[in-house]
Amino acid sequence: MSDEVLSHVSLNIGTSDLIFCAEYPPENSTLATSLKAIIGSIVTESGVPRAENFVLDFICPQLIGKDVFEIWDLENPLDVLNEILLRHGLEECEPRLIFESGRNSIEAIYHVGLYSNREYLGRGPGETITVAVEMAAYNVLRKFFGIHDSERPLYFGDKARSMDLSSYKSPPSLNEWSAKYLLENSKT
Repeated sequence: MSDEVLSHVSLNIGTSDLIFCAEYPPENSTLATSLKAIIGSIVTESGVPRAENFVLDFICPQLIGKDVFEIWDLENPLDVLNEILLRHGLEECEPRLIFESGRNSIEAIYHVGLYSNREYLGRGPGETITVAVEMAAYNVLRKFFGIHDSERPLYFGDKARSMDLSSYKSPPSLNEWSAKYLLENSKT
């Protein structure tokens, strides 16, 4: 989460009155760091379950009404995608123009497909080819990480604490990923 969101939570639970620092009012980075320190101290003193409850009660509600894709902002998704592919022995992805419409108009649209090792990974639209390549990289990364537009909303309070997670299948960690997993998940 950004320092902006963490500092907002920190400010609203009253840490600005407790922080003793050179600047007044405390800067966003100071407020965010203080909130992280509070969470760390809860883990140390009361254990992880209490810290999880704190995060569920005070931080997660800040996500209500926010689009996951707006929060997940990568500076250069194509570089991130290529780094993942190279790490797993695959070639960097190759953008290919799938189709275009209205090139010389105000409503131009381009669709770019991304391929690695001659395997189709995904595609994305954009008003320029550059934007279409970036959107295609975002879409492929979303598939890799299992993030979908139709995700359930987050639950809070008692409902979050009593959720049955036994059927939840966690995606593999970065260390467990394989080239086969990447290619399989890009096709779904």
